[in-house]
Amino acid sequence: MEKNKYSVKKRITKSKLKHYSALAASVVALDASAQVAYTNVNDTILVNNGDYFDIDLNNDGILEGRIEFIDYLTTSTGVIINVQGAEVDSLVNASINIMNSNSSTTTGSTTSTNSTYVAAALNLNANINNSLNNWSNGNSTTSTTSTSSAFNGVLIGGKAVINGPTTTSTVSVGQFPGSGDKFMGVKFTIGTSIHYGWLRLDMSSNSDSITIKDFAYETTPNTPILAGDTGSAVGLSSQNLKSDLDYFASNGRITINSELASNSVLSIFDLGGKLLQSEIIGGQKQVAVQGNLEGIYIVEIRNSTGVTRKKFWLETN
Repeated sequence: MEKNKYSVKKRITKSKLKHYSALAASVVALDASAQVAYTNVNDTILVNNGDYFDIDLNNDGILEGRIEFIDYLTTSTGVIINVQGAEVDSLVNASINIMNSNSSTTTGSTTSTNSTYVAAALNLNANINNSLNNWSNGNSTTSTTSTSSAFNGVLIGGKAVINGPTTTSTVSVGQFPGSGDKFMGVKFTIGTSIHYGWLRLDMSSNSDSITIKDFAYETTPNTPILAGDTGSAVGLSSQNLKSDLDYFASNGRITINSELASNSVLSIFDLGGKLLQSEIIGGQKQVAVQGNLEGIYIVEIRNSTGVTRKKFWLETN
């Protein structure tokens, strides 16, 4: 009997949560005052030597830098070295949050410092600000410091497989490989003002590919941003989708009753801002909820005219 009471209580609680979620969805509107500008891109995977992704955090046509994939062979005195990985280069008025990566070598009375600037892999909600560890634009800072001969900017992650006459060894560098979704902190200037931002990256464990998923920046100068913070306004336009856009969630599906542009994208985020699902829906009227979801999530619909978000109870059939 007690078990039945518990089951009934659980069903009632779940029903209440759905009801509260529906109420929240009816009052959650776009926050025009939000200061985080967020851009979701179709997952961009770099796998071949020279593949690149241009970083333009504020979509003004001025690039802050470029993520480039590197995969090449080099030979030296009978030793074959295969270098593979990804780096951020061509940084212009921008810096990447890095981990300490200096190493010193002493020969006689001379000490030289070699630096491979390695990007720090930040966790969700890490506070990105000027005091966060170290920042680097990938360039040498002193005459005794030189960047890696393999990587000319800030290394995201990589490895070198060294095949010698008798032995083979692998040297791996970086926090991103095999860590799943992590965030790279960026600070850059718009005019004379400093802004902070992030890019969400996922690098394979053996450093043979890297995926760029989305990015955002804080529009208020000299203001920190949390890694993964997507704000509530996004994109190429400051306009909003009409507030009476009619869409709702039930039985593992999201139903849209309003007409949408062909470039409309539907995305699902958890309450921490992590992107869980994103797809181009165009004029599609129903979208199946993917993954093993049950709870309150944020559903976003956006296109070239703006964005709208609502909170729903979602569950997968």
